[in-house]
Amino acid sequence: MRWLKMSKYISNETEWEPIIYCPNNANYLISDPSLVSQIPEGLKTIEQSIFEPNDILQKIGLKGTLKNVAAGGIGKVKKSPSIKNKLIVWIRSNLFIPDARSFWIKPSINRLTKELKNQKIDAIISTGPPHSMHLIALGLKKKFGIPWIADYRDPWTFIDFFEDLDLSNWARKKHHNLEREVLNTADKVITVSNTWAKDFKLKYGVDVEVINNGFDPADFIDLKPAVKSEKFTICHIGSLNKDRSTPAFWEAISQLIATDSIMSEKLRIEIIGTVAPDLNNEIIEKNLQDYVSLINYMPHADVIKKLSEASVSLLLVNNTSNKGGIIPGKLYEYMAIGNPILCVGNKDGDSAKIVDECNAGQIADFNNVEEIRKGIKTLFDNWNQENRHSNDREKVNRYSRKSLAIKYTQKLDEIIT
Repeated sequence: MRWLKMSKYISNETEWEPIIYCPNNANYLISDPSLVSQIPEGLKTIEQSIFEPNDILQKIGLKGTLKNVAAGGIGKVKKSPSIKNKLIVWIRSNLFIPDARSFWIKPSINRLTKELKNQKIDAIISTGPPHSMHLIALGLKKKFGIPWIADYRDPWTFIDFFEDLDLSNWARKKHHNLEREVLNTADKVITVSNTWAKDFKLKYGVDVEVINNGFDPADFIDLKPAVKSEKFTICHIGSLNKDRSTPAFWEAISQLIATDSIMSEKLRIEIIGTVAPDLNNEIIEKNLQDYVSLINYMPHADVIKKLSEASVSLLLVNNTSNKGGIIPGKLYEYMAIGNPILCVGNKDGDSAKIVDECNAGQIADFNNVEEIRKGIKTLFDNWNQENRHSNDREKVNRYSRKSLAIKYTQKLDEIIT
């Protein structure tokens, strides 16, 4: 989404012309064909086939392991993994460095070398994960010296699951050395949150700039103002894994239902996206089946419409080691919709700071049942009394994709002068 939208506004609003290099046979867990219509008309792409380890897993009957593949193609370890899963994680951690796209690095450098000899390119942007993309750019930088921005949508060696991987000392050292080379060679490094920028500085001594993710105003043009529904609907979009699905939230819901008869009658919770098995168990254990709707998948446009009809947008921020810098992309779309947000996570984290900055809703600590309960009760009372929430639109608009794309091209201008 970041570079679909960036390329759209860079093409339409600036003098820069993006050319996108991408695989033509990539194996993704989830795809949304409806977004193809948003690719800018006339956008040039360079495509090449990629060797996909996931295809092999499917052919030999291990398709189920794909569900445990994290960003960049490295699996996250379960508490009690099977021997099969242990083997897959070990292979991916130690042989596919930095990730399962590593076999695409050399063919890509060779293919793009031919392209760069035939046309003038002013700058290169690599975006990861998968962090193999940075190594493709690194190879081209060494060959041609073209100004390069390394764009980190997520961390590499300090992502939440990195320390859980079954890494040999050799593999761990290689990960760190490769990342250090990328950070020290790129002309500019950009990431999506202030905390992660500070983490890069602390760990590697490099200055990293921040250009957040955001929302596309065009996605909200045709939305009609939502009419108050009969139900107080709390809506969460996106995957809900164990790190996001906090027991404290469900305990707070359970308490409110038991003690507030009006809320018990009015409450509805909608979860749109894949959910971890543990969440289903929690819902059943707390007898919340009648209050919770699980919807596995919706096209992006339908998700936006569904959000607009909700009473509250639920933001559950991962409770992990790098939680301070996690800003789920959905936060910006929540703010664009304008419904109040219940942000449950690190109260000192970047997500909470943005919610507070934009007067976008209530904030509660990930593990604090009382704070979550009070936040939901405040939002319910406002809804029940028809007190319309209003966020700070001027500050929210700073996170529009158009504004961020223009900001990005200013960074491009800096590295070529």
